Amino acid sequence: MGSTSAFSSTDILDRETNVNPGEITDRTTGADIPEFYEIERCQKFIQDGQFKRIALQFPDELLGDSSCVVKALQPMVDGMVFILGDTSYGSCCVDEVAAQHSNADCIIHFGRSCLSQTVRLPVLHVFGKFPLDVTDCCEKFQTFADVNSHVIILFETSYLHCVRQIHSILLKSHPNVVLSYLNIPENTNPVSEDLSKGDNCENKTTIISRCNRHFVLLENTSLENYSVFYIGCEGQTLSNLIMNFNQNQFFTYDPITKMDEKHETNTNRALMKRYYMIERIKDADIVGIVIGTLGVNNYLDVIHRIKQLLKMAGKKFYTFVVGKLNTAKLGNFLEIDAFVLVSCSENTLVDSKEFYKPIVTPFELEIGLNSNREWSVDYRTDFHEILPGSENYSEIKVLDEEMADVSLITNKVRTLGKRSNSRSNVTDIQIGSDKSVVAHTAAEHLSNRSWQGLEQALGETPVEKAEEGQTGIAMSYTSEPSK
Repeated sequence: MGSTSAFSSTDILDRETNVNPGEITDRTTGADIPEFYEIERCQKFIQDGQFKRIALQFPDELLGDSSCVVKALQPMVDGMVFILGDTSYGSCCVDEVAAQHSNADCIIHFGRSCLSQTVRLPVLHVFGKFPLDVTDCCEKFQTFADVNSHVIILFETSYLHCVRQIHSILLKSHPNVVLSYLNIPENTNPVSEDLSKGDNCENKTTIISRCNRHFVLLENTSLENYSVFYIGCEGQTLSNLIMNFNQNQFFTYDPITKMDEKHETNTNRALMKRYYMIERIKDADIVGIVIGTLGVNNYLDVIHRIKQLLKMAGKKFYTFVVGKLNTAKLGNFLEIDAFVLVSCSENTLVDSKEFYKPIVTPFELEIGLNSNREWSVDYRTDFHEILPGSENYSEIKVLDEEMADVSLITNKVRTLGKRSNSRSNVTDIQIGSDKSVVAHTAAEHLSNRSWQGLEQALGETPVEKAEEGQTGIAMSYTSEPSK
């Protein structure tokens, strides 16, 4: 797991004595600190909750402003304000684990967010008021949408502060434009509640909820009738939305470059890549469950369901807690045939090209191993969609007898169920990234390797008296002749 640390307000003030709270910074692209970071709203949140230890979480791109925020906020509250120095997983998620290590009473999360729900600590989301040219954005909208077009406005969370204004302007010429709103706990960001109250409420009927965003379709329309106008930059948020709304045409507007474009991503090709991952998880004999979050609500429930599916399929599995993913960490476990990543919706899609083994999502594992589900264009990245209570929930079909089919990758017959279970016992072990795998399945994998490490030859090496080695530095040991 990634290390966690915190800096107190005193530490920050001592380090940054020459920075004024309200000065203009490059990080905030011209906005002053109190306005950009909504210092007054942060103050109200702290005072209303009577919090004494307040943890501030910043993404890397905003960390340069952290000292200014502390200097602006600390004199306004009766408590200690400190900064989380590192995050265990993605910066879009609220790091409750790091905050609890520092005995925090609450967290204020700054910057872009995946909007994943948390349960341990009170959280305030401050997305930052990133600049956006409203007039230019509305003009660019005109280039692809005619007056009768049905369009949904989706946006990166950093532009929440201005999307209502954009929607109001566009409605004057495009009456079929629908604005989405964010699913944020009511006590953290009441601003988002107003986004559900549109100008055409009397004509709205169907509510769509995806990716922690909600919008209401116009009367006598379906989701397939709409295109999407996305306000934000290329990144994880856009990729996540495209996969979840893969039947809709996307048009994007980048507020930084002021460039608009029709997004030409081949969604069918992207879906076929994910279907390939489903085939890989079907072929796998040993699966690694990688925990990519410790803060998203119900992550333990989805891990339990994944284990149920793997046991039903007769597959062996391990549980890994490795913090932020990288090739080197997962490369230590070559006996694993495939990994399933339990993470927030924006971090769960991993391009496996750089990894030695494929990394699938819980939804893909569900499709591969639960025979009650069938592959379709309806794709979900949020693991809550496979849990009880979700509209997409499906009971796990228990296999009373072995089920065989042919792998589309290896062209070999594979089986799920009883025969696989009788082959060997399913193993459930929790291990860290820095520990060796000690289990029957790992021993089997090691025995099949052509090279199994250095021979220990215990008791066969004669004991010799220790001798003094070389001294000095590598470029010039004392025993070497001088030049």
